[in-house]
Amino acid sequence: MADERSYQLDRIEKLIDEMSSLFDVVRIVDPIGMTVYHVEDGKLVGQAGGCYNVWNKTDRCENCVSSRCFMDRKRYSKFEFIDNEIYHVIAQPIEICGRRYVLEVVTASNDNVLITAFGNNDFVNRITTFNHKVYTDDLTGLSNRRFLNERFELMIDRTRNGDCPLAAVMVDVDDFKDVNDLQGHLAGDRVLARVGDVLRDGFEPGNEDILARYGGDEFFAAFWNITREELDTKLRRVKELADTTSLDVTFSMGAYYLEHVAERSAEEIIRSADRVMYRIKAAGKNNYAIDGDEHR
Repeated sequence: MADERSYQLDRIEKLIDEMSSLFDVVRIVDPIGMTVYHVEDGKLVGQAGGCYNVWNKTDRCENCVSSRCFMDRKRYSKFEFIDNEIYHVIAQPIEICGRRYVLEVVTASNDNVLITAFGNNDFVNRITTFNHKVYTDDLTGLSNRRFLNERFELMIDRTRNGDCPLAAVMVDVDDFKDVNDLQGHLAGDRVLARVGDVLRDGFEPGNEDILARYGGDEFFAAFWNITREELDTKLRRVKELADTTSLDVTFSMGAYYLEHVAERSAEEIIRSADRVMYRIKAAGKNNYAIDGDEHR
């Protein structure tokens, strides 16, 4: 059952006033549209912003609690670590006059917050390490399938809201089974780790992008607000790195480019990129292609 609660505008104004005496930050946000709202003259007034603006950060959080709250219509919370400070963030899904928002409250740790068994530094290190394990593939150091499943849906929604381009890329390591069969699985693991390095160096993903191990010898990348020419440059650079290093394997890469996401789902987009990749494999491997519906 969803945790969402419904309010009229006059009630939400009173609620914000009441909660502001208890929390350091209380605000209404649309995390997909990157908008922060306040009540002014009996109306909700929005201004450009984002979940990270509370902290004056230049990068979006890897696991934006408000975005996840908005998508699932469930209450979420997390600890946010900025420099030596610890913040507790709670995101509550709400409706105001029939429209969906997130009520976000933030409280900073202080000398009155008790952390049992270990101090602040140990607490931060343990939580940070845990979060890294949850979203990172141990072998390659890239993001894992869990991160991909959560982040790609949010990327699509943000792209749709901003009406900007999106590119999805499926990468398959050619003849990887031969590596395992002839050299053993430990050798195969070493190759996959090096593949992760090549993809990271070649694609150079930005903070809003995704580079993940999809599973086995398949990898996935998604790029937000990218031109088709920039996408081609990234693919060509990855191919050149694979061809010129001592990687000893090549890639078949299929990219699907959309100028307008419209109502396409994450599953549909991934499946479209997958089809392009398999077309490359059928044509002889060690190459890439870009397909898409940018002219629709």
